[in-house]
Amino acid sequence: MFKSNLLSHLLFGNQSINMYSCNKCGKYFESERYLERHNNRQTPCKLPTDFCSDCNKGFASAKSLWRHRKICSGTGISRKGICRINGIEGCGLLPTTLSNSKCLKIDEESNDDDEEDDDKDSYEDQSEYSDEDVSEEEKSKDVGIPNIPNTFVWKVDESVKKAHSFLLPRDIRGIIVGKSGFGKTTLLNYILLEPNILDYDTLIVCGNSLHQPEYKIMNAAFAKNLSKEQIKTIFEHQNEAMEEGGPENVIENVRDDKCKGNINAQFYTDVSKIPDPVEHDAARKNLLILDDIMLGPQNKAEAYYTRGRHNNFDVFYITQSYFRLPRQTVRENANLFMFFLQDKKNLTHIYNDHCASDGISYETFCKFCSNVWNENKHNFVTIDITQPVDCGKYRKNLSEFWSPLYDKVMQDN
Repeated sequence: MFKSNLLSHLLFGNQSINMYSCNKCGKYFESERYLERHNNRQTPCKLPTDFCSDCNKGFASAKSLWRHRKICSGTGISRKGICRINGIEGCGLLPTTLSNSKCLKIDEESNDDDEEDDDKDSYEDQSEYSDEDVSEEEKSKDVGIPNIPNTFVWKVDESVKKAHSFLLPRDIRGIIVGKSGFGKTTLLNYILLEPNILDYDTLIVCGNSLHQPEYKIMNAAFAKNLSKEQIKTIFEHQNEAMEEGGPENVIENVRDDKCKGNINAQFYTDVSKIPDPVEHDAARKNLLILDDIMLGPQNKAEAYYTRGRHNNFDVFYITQSYFRLPRQTVRENANLFMFFLQDKKNLTHIYNDHCASDGISYETFCKFCSNVWNENKHNFVTIDITQPVDCGKYRKNLSEFWSPLYDKVMQDN
């Protein structure tokens, strides 16, 4: 595709495409048949370890990344595929939101040969890095810092791989902000229990509101070794559960051989009792939920935002005030934000912390937020700072992208 047509393609091309994703590697296919063929391959899926600094596309080896960089223009669009950002709905929103990178492609996969060729260039590539294929000078270019070889990057043990949704960062340090009654707990329950959103096998919940029925049900259900899907079913059939004596009674009567979960869950009302991150097993997929602990000591929360990643911890802090969060430890280390309706004071701090350097005016940012919140009381604005500005950093709710570039194009027209 010619560069002069790139913007038009991003905004208006290919508006209705069915997406099918592999829940192991996150790769997308345009038909269920191609996904089935992908899953039946003998070669196992492999998650990306090397990423292009221009388009953020992921590869399974440094050799594949080096080969990609020779043709990458920073657009993330390949001649063998089409852009995942398709269609326009509403003012500035790109509703199809299906990528970790700027514009990953969907394989056209017209035949088996196409799939084999694409596997050589995609992040599923199984080839090994070879010094004979890549010179020392070229190898030094494959890391983020120029002229520093990857010899000095200690490779992390990748035996534990978290299969989070592609809509979330690989390592999550999240903050959910909103007043009472706007839906923070509902959003949290969705993130915790909806399949293929969060991948965890150890859950720690700390808060002053564990008396809420949602937490009481999850506490009892995880203690019974129910799976996330089984707990979700209880929430979906509340009337039936009440007719059978209440959710606690339903959980208690589940036969042990029917319990399909393996999540180790712990619930605390005193934040000071939470173990330090180093006391946890880094070989597990750990998740910490901090729910409205603003009145307690913040040193434990700060420890998880500054050091939790090294012990394989994802963390969410649920609070009513963004401004009151510790700035240098929690706010500046967070990478995922979900904001329900905010006042002007908090909105100013949010803009200064995360948006001012993106070339977006304060008025434009406020207009976007207002449009989201005015549409529905329970809507929220998502800011994912691990994503590009025009492809996933700004969203309505979790999955509808907002593009400042699109807004500017529409205003100019």
